[in-house]
Amino acid sequence: MSRAETLVTGEIDAGYQKRTVSANEAKFETYGQTPDGAVVPGLQADIQSGSDTIHFEGKNIQENNQSYDLNYNHNYKVKVDASWDQTPHDYSNIAGTLYNESSPGVFTLPDQIQTTMTGSVLGSSTTNTRLASYWGAAHNANLQTQDNKGAVHLGFLAGEHTKFDFGISEDKIEGHKPMGATFGLSQPVQLPAPVDWKVYNMRAGSQYNTKDAQFGVNYLMSAFKNDIETMIWDNPLRLNPVNGTPGQGQMNLAPDNWSHTVSMDAGFNLPAKTRFTATGSMGIMHQNQTLLPYTSNPNVTVPGGLGLTSAGLTNAASLPEQSANARMLTWTQDYALSNRVVRPVTLGVHFHSYQLINRTSEITIPGQVIADSTWETDASTNTRFEYRKDLLEGSFDYQVIESLAFGVKYGTQWEGRTDREVRDTTEKILTVTTDFKPARWAILRGSYEHAHRRPQDYDSSQFIDDNRPEDSTGLRRFDVSDRLRNQGKIMWQLSPGSVSIGLHASLTHDNFQPGIGDLTGGATTFTLTSPNPPPATYSAVQQSQMYGLLEDRDASAGIDVGWDASDQLAFDAYYDYEQTKALQRSNQNDANSVPAGASPPAVQDAQTDWTFQELDKYHMAGISANIGARKDRITWKLGYDVVMSRGATNFLSVGSLANSGAVNGVRTFGSAISPPDTKYMKQDITMKTNVRMTDRATLVLGYTYEKYDVSDWQQQNIPYVAGTAVSQTNIFLGTNLQNYVAHIGSILVKYKF
Repeated sequence: MSRAETLVTGEIDAGYQKRTVSANEAKFETYGQTPDGAVVPGLQADIQSGSDTIHFEGKNIQENNQSYDLNYNHNYKVKVDASWDQTPHDYSNIAGTLYNESSPGVFTLPDQIQTTMTGSVLGSSTTNTRLASYWGAAHNANLQTQDNKGAVHLGFLAGEHTKFDFGISEDKIEGHKPMGATFGLSQPVQLPAPVDWKVYNMRAGSQYNTKDAQFGVNYLMSAFKNDIETMIWDNPLRLNPVNGTPGQGQMNLAPDNWSHTVSMDAGFNLPAKTRFTATGSMGIMHQNQTLLPYTSNPNVTVPGGLGLTSAGLTNAASLPEQSANARMLTWTQDYALSNRVVRPVTLGVHFHSYQLINRTSEITIPGQVIADSTWETDASTNTRFEYRKDLLEGSFDYQVIESLAFGVKYGTQWEGRTDREVRDTTEKILTVTTDFKPARWAILRGSYEHAHRRPQDYDSSQFIDDNRPEDSTGLRRFDVSDRLRNQGKIMWQLSPGSVSIGLHASLTHDNFQPGIGDLTGGATTFTLTSPNPPPATYSAVQQSQMYGLLEDRDASAGIDVGWDASDQLAFDAYYDYEQTKALQRSNQNDANSVPAGASPPAVQDAQTDWTFQELDKYHMAGISANIGARKDRITWKLGYDVVMSRGATNFLSVGSLANSGAVNGVRTFGSAISPPDTKYMKQDITMKTNVRMTDRATLVLGYTYEKYDVSDWQQQNIPYVAGTAVSQTNIFLGTNLQNYVAHIGSILVKYKF
């Protein structure tokens, strides 16, 4: 008996790369380094012996974004896939901080700074100038993370109709990322938050398939582990804590959690050309993180009658519960029935349901320590939010002639939720589609959707806190408000001969309306204990005006063109455009108040209204040329790509009593200055030459020019210490974006074996 011949083939790319870049900007290497020196961009090998095949592939060998895949296949009955991938994320190369991470998650400052700054006036020019002088010695914050992921997957074909799958993976993510912390609204602090995460996934499943029936079952487990669950940081303006001013701040980071999901799917061919399919899944999610104590400040004054002491506030044992005990259940169902008993017509009915069930423990606390500074007695209970969505729709598709078809779908979607101002919404959705194929090389597709979501109730008490308006009762949040949607899409594909053209466009217009419910919320009576003790009773009524998102328009269009001019010359070009425009209205103040019984009650002032528009535009374009045929000894590829974005916030109307906030201690009423537009642009020019030296070896010469331009007041010219103009002391990491120009040249050899 003869042995099967073993055949080994493969390819390796190796060479040298040189790069220069004008600025140390993280955007240049956000998700992977561009090496400078010897490189091995790719390696692959295939081994075939009889019915066994092995494939190995490596990319970016020895770089921080390298990846490896190993696949084994035995006669298409047994498949084993193993992979290892690295994915870096570089947030900033120039961020700086004076904080030192003395232990994982604990950020300290030199005692000398805290001692010197203790008693300083928050937000004063003297305070901020002195802190800025200290921060001049800031060290690099090392805002990078590295994700290392390993995975193994096994597939087994047990018979003609049955297969099994099993897979496991582990993600290990380490490093630091920017995160905001605070000692109150006037003293935010930006820190290099530690990342030490592990993510485990396991999947097992089986599938049974025949001509007329299919059935499958799957299990998925996902677990997240954070080895650093708490972050603590020093207050630069206080060494020893006192009531009203902490020496440290604390916060929880992402908690350990896990989930289990079991799903099943089935499909059956029924008589009379009818098909039935069903899927269902049930999941459970759980986390039980240990809760932080009320505060890390042992000197907070706490009123009597609560059974709490100042020292006890720093111990989690004083909490009603010491752990979160959060548990959520999900239940998803999907059923579809289709029929083609009359050949040109397809009828269908579809039902989908998703339910989120919350089994988290309810915990009531008597109050809180705001920013580790002062106690506030305000009993509160965590909200056990629950949600359900059901969709029932029917469809009619008609093949008019061979080249023309259209379809109509109509459905109703019901959504229910707890602990929201709107508990139930109903949405009617009508969709019309058409396909037109006038020739083998042409196709035109279009669709139009009209939908109207209507709230079925409105509870303005959700905006009342402590017996007084907490927010405008005219606020209509976009996810539950009355919404009228119109959406159109079109796609046209042409491929006559050597030319191919693709065009697409879409427009979505959402119009948000007040819907059900009194915008004023009715007259509200509330009691104030300060600043006018003894307690006084007041009343107020909100303005009859809708606030929040009023209108949203999303548009997109694009074209792709390909042209094979000859056997040795081909061109490709593309252009895509996206735009989103949102109109919003807000009010600067709650309703004024007058003593209860006064006539009429005070009304929220319309002159404190303001309206603004958010506008974002994106352009993506490129063109490339391929010169030379595969058989030619020398071929070239040239390309140019550009990505541009522009964002704008424009104030359209500002009430005469609305103000822009204090700037240098001065408030300006009746006007607001729109911030400068944000602009981003990235351009790439690439050139590549392939020179075939032998049947096995090819020399590849490459050059890339990359230019990045940014103008963003939110991401540039950010000092380490700021806030004097608005009486704040703000500490930042200085993650300022920079323009850069990069040149990358490479010489590689591709060798086939």
